[in-house]
Amino acid sequence: MAGSIEKRGKNSYRLTVSEGFDLNGNPMIHRKTVHGTKKDAEVELAKFVTEVQNGLVIDGKSLKFSEFTEIWKRTCSINI
Repeated sequence: MAGSIEKRGKNSYRLTVSEGFDLNGNPMIHRKTVHGTKKDAEVELAKFVTEVQNGLVIDGKSLKFSEFTEIWKRTCSINI
C-alpha cells in the first residue's frame, strides 16, 4: 500500500493513501491533513498507512451490504 506527502502550507502536509479499488472499479483513496514538520508528516504517514491497512479509517459514508460482505470475506478468511 503506497502513501504520499504533499506540502500544503508553511507547516501543513496532506497525506494520501491508496487502498486499491472498490467493487465498481473506483480507486479508494484516503486523505488526511497534518500540521508540523516534514519529519512529523512522515511519521504520521506511516501511522496512517497502518490504520488504512487495518481497516480503521472510515470515510463517513455507509457501506452497501454487498461491499460489507466482500470486506468481511477478505478479512475473515472463511471460504464460503
